[in-house]
Amino acid sequence: MTEIETQKQRASEWFKSLQDDIIARFEALEDEADRPLYSGEPGRFEKTEWSRGDGNEDLGGGRMAIMRGKFFEKVGVHFSEVYGEFSEAFRAQTNPMGASGPRAFRSLPTCTIPVCLRCT
Repeated sequence: MTEIETQKQRASEWFKSLQDDIIARFEALEDEADRPLYSGEPGRFEKTEWSRGDGNEDLGGGRMAIMRGKFFEKVGVHFSEVYGEFSEAFRAQTNPMGASGPRAFRSLPTCTIPVCLRCT
């Protein structure tokens, strides 16, 4: 495994752990929401794994986690790890040296690992 692949794997594991931690904290808040203000059972996250692309190649994926609860109406904590190469048009727009910049720079693969949080 190359150094960059090792770093990507470490980042991915850290963000997955962050997602798990955020989920646990939201569920703890649900557990602490007492009557008479909050009725019903505490909410729990439903987790759904997803994959990007048509399955012919590994383009990444992630895990959606959504909870409908008594304290929070709806909470989503999502993790995604997607990768591939930018389109030629996008590379030309984002290359600080313009379309004539070094090909090696323009063809670098991308890897994005965000955690998204939304509460209502």
